[in-house]
Amino acid sequence: MINTKQEDIISYHWNWINKGYSFNDIKAIHEKITDEDPFSYNGIADIQHQIGGQLSPIPTMMQMSDYERFSYIYYNEHGFDGNLEFLKKCKNLEKISINCACTGSIKNLQPLEALTNLKYIDFHRHSISDLSALSKLDSLETLILWGNPIKSIKPIVHLQNLKIVQFPVVEEDEVFELLRNSQDATVKYVSAENDESYKAVWINDWAFRTMNYKNLTSISVAVEPLIISKFKEKLKTCSTDYISLMRQKSENIVKSLLSANHEIISSKEYIHEEVRLLKVFECKLK
Repeated sequence: MINTKQEDIISYHWNWINKGYSFNDIKAIHEKITDEDPFSYNGIADIQHQIGGQLSPIPTMMQMSDYERFSYIYYNEHGFDGNLEFLKKCKNLEKISINCACTGSIKNLQPLEALTNLKYIDFHRHSISDLSALSKLDSLETLILWGNPIKSIKPIVHLQNLKIVQFPVVEEDEVFELLRNSQDATVKYVSAENDESYKAVWINDWAFRTMNYKNLTSISVAVEPLIISKFKEKLKTCSTDYISLMRQKSENIVKSLLSANHEIISSKEYIHEEVRLLKVFECKLK
């Protein structure tokens, strides 16, 4: 049964799709409204008003094939009950963002498991704990799940097309496995070991994590290998000098993290257990 809020979602998106608006178009309009008035409600009707449309467009006589035209859902509204069953009709859905005003409502991802065209999911700050329904979404590139009580990311570590991934507290060995299988990914996460926030990447057959400390004029960036136990195991079977590799690659990692207005002014290195190199770069505004 589709509730009123779900009907609203379908109504507005049907209108946007018929007018030729893409996911990025709608997202940009919402961001523009928010920038102009951060304290306003900025809901789905505000987006509709911004593009000059009827405030409550209700489609009539939609056929099942009409739902297959839906390539995206972008929703930010109070009162959503978290039920995603209506998405099963949208077989060609590629991008979905339901967050902000809908905080905490989504728990069950099962309705997504057959949506194999999905490339982008943004469900931050909900109540999602189980990712099993995403295990067959091989096209998935962006997965934003900040603020969810996720028990494990094991169900998705085998996916190979991930590019942008954001998690709450997760185990670093699972982050490592994800990066090994999806080597173009950048993973932002909070470590279950020390409750610190990191960004992790895969470079030349190894995973590295970085951490930033910022103030108004400078940034301190720390770079080190991820998972020291696996790091040691790799050394036993490979002649590669990982210390030299880190010296060569760490500066490039840091440069990729900095804005165009920052530059590296100094660096220090610390070697732990003879194989783990931690490099700390001090950067400042140009």
